[in-house]
Amino acid sequence: MQRFACLSTGERVEATEATHHVDYYCPECNDIVRVRRGEERAPHFFHKNEGASCHIRLKGGLHLAVQSNLIRLLGPTTCTCECYFPAISRVADIAYHPQNIVFEVQVSPIDPQEALARTLSYWGIGWHVIWLLHAATFGKPTASPFERILLPIPHYFTDIGYRGGAIWDESSSVRGSKRYWYSLPPHRKIIDDLSITILRSPSATPLRQGFSSSAARYVQMRRTSWSCHFQHDLLSSTILDTESRKKSWNWALLWKQAKVACHLFWLRCIG
Repeated sequence: MQRFACLSTGERVEATEATHHVDYYCPECNDIVRVRRGEERAPHFFHKNEGASCHIRLKGGLHLAVQSNLIRLLGPTTCTCECYFPAISRVADIAYHPQNIVFEVQVSPIDPQEALARTLSYWGIGWHVIWLLHAATFGKPTASPFERILLPIPHYFTDIGYRGGAIWDESSSVRGSKRYWYSLPPHRKIIDDLSITILRSPSATPLRQGFSSSAARYVQMRRTSWSCHFQHDLLSSTILDTESRKKSWNWALLWKQAKVACHLFWLRCIG
């Protein structure tokens, strides 16, 4: 289901404000679309040409639910839903303007090469990409080639639907067609705050793929390959835990050294 379309002038129109039996235009394929409403369906646009080759046309209710929740969490004034990028002829699910970040929501299976091409297109114009994979299809014990492609690219999981849901990070990796969890039950970090840390420019992001049986090495791979991440995901938690352990170890070492020094001083005094 499609939320936005364009007038012949190029002005964007939301389905809630569109008029019945009036021709609008799809921002991706430029085919004619019209608005549809119903008691059990949210207002949306549909393509008059059912055979139109357009990925916006294939969006379902779960896809729209994730988009709506993202807009609410990020702030309606900071992002654009179904944002058209004329330089690359692509429509982003959500464009977050303060930090030049595109959110791509994926509910249905997708060709991995198309996903990679989409990511590289946005990187080429200086935009970061974060993929949100819906748990209805992804995150299963048998992983798709698309999920393997995403290892060096920022991605998270979600189960947002008609009755709410969450976005989370998961301590797992993919090798071949198998998903491996670093802990059982799988450790999930719920992302309540969508604040984002930029690590490097998209063009400087190395597409390193690989599997590690060590959770620490997997996190390190993410640190060296991801261009951005949520500030409160597992990557941040692991970094904070590591720094905390280092600080605790340093204090323990200092205390031990102080005890040895005091003992030597006492021996000299009694000697």
